[in-house]
Amino acid sequence: MSWLSTRLREVSLIRTLLSRAVPDIRVDSVMIVKSLGDQYWLLVIPSHYKYWDYFGRTYPCWKQVAYKYRVLPSSVTGTCCPVFSTQKGLLDWLSDVLCLSLGERKLLYLVENVVG
Repeated sequence: MSWLSTRLREVSLIRTLLSRAVPDIRVDSVMIVKSLGDQYWLLVIPSHYKYWDYFGRTYPCWKQVAYKYRVLPSSVTGTCCPVFSTQKGLLDWLSDVLCLSLGERKLLYLVENVVG
């Protein structure tokens, strides 16, 4: 399997999860972004800010769960995806907020190459 097809499968799984989480907002693609200083967050295309605004209203507990996984405090204000210092923290947060089953969590970690 080529790198490209693996990457497309990864994007498709997260896109499916986020589309299901907030069905009123169109989600064409989702990328896990790693920015400077090992900061991980989810970029939702085409309406990143609108998506996270709706997500926050749909899942009001998202902030409390984010603190459990050591969210960067400055990222829990506004309408953006929270930022974590590890990819695992980001995926653990998303899994808890969306109440993913153990099988869904394991599949997400497997597809994203995360140990745990």
